[in-house]
Amino acid sequence: MVLGSGLVIGCDALSKLLTESYPVEQVLGLRQLIATVPLVIFALFSGGIRCLKPINVTGQLIRGILFCIATWLVILSLKHLPLPTVNSIGFSAPIVVAALSMASLKEQVGLARWIAIIMGFIGVLLIIRPGSASFTWVLLLPVCLALCNGIRDIYTRGLTKTETSVNILFWSSIVVLLVSLPSAPLTWKALDLAGVIIFVFSGLLYAAAHVTMIEAFRFGRAAAISSYRYSALIWSVLFAYLIWEHLPNIFVLIGMTLIAGGSIFMLRQEVRHGS
Repeated sequence: MVLGSGLVIGCDALSKLLTESYPVEQVLGLRQLIATVPLVIFALFSGGIRCLKPINVTGQLIRGILFCIATWLVILSLKHLPLPTVNSIGFSAPIVVAALSMASLKEQVGLARWIAIIMGFIGVLLIIRPGSASFTWVLLLPVCLALCNGIRDIYTRGLTKTETSVNILFWSSIVVLLVSLPSAPLTWKALDLAGVIIFVFSGLLYAAAHVTMIEAFRFGRAAAISSYRYSALIWSVLFAYLIWEHLPNIFVLIGMTLIAGGSIFMLRQEVRHGS
């Protein structure tokens, strides 16, 4: 999950760069198309094309729709907001995962995890600061993203019982392509050499990141594994500074500290109880 989070942030940084020159629809569709190619090649060499045949068609469709919405929200959020802000707000997702995992996955979420979740939620509120002069409607985009990701993670955990990680990501990618590519030509902008290079790297990072994170959910409990995503906060600040020379303001930093502190507390409890 730590590795997958780093790859996701790297992909997000490249996607943000792309939205500065290309429409959101083009970034969404072309990046996903490039990411799908290595998945098909891997499937051919690992288990043949038959390994892409879905078993739980309904589950694949539901996850694909959630995946499509989440991907669109990510790129749209990155277009309007700094990278650390998008990722910090997005970490309200574990609240949804923890609540839903108790009901749908029959997992127990202890007091320590709830304390960490509440700390993270307070941190998100500090970053958003609803009612303040700095509040804008675009800050709600990553909030919606967090909700969508939380529900998607629950479906992902269920799907791994019958589907492979490549299978899941492949069919989710197909849904994104079916939705995004038909609209992309309407706003298409010709690619230059730099754009081609960034698109290729973004697509490859995207594929690697999601395969890694799907595997994390295959071997770990949803409520516990989600906490490792907090490592992305460090990655997001690093990339934002190196690429845009952007540093988060005091409210974002305090919010991030609460989120990271809650994560560390939860991880210590996990180690102490050996779960």
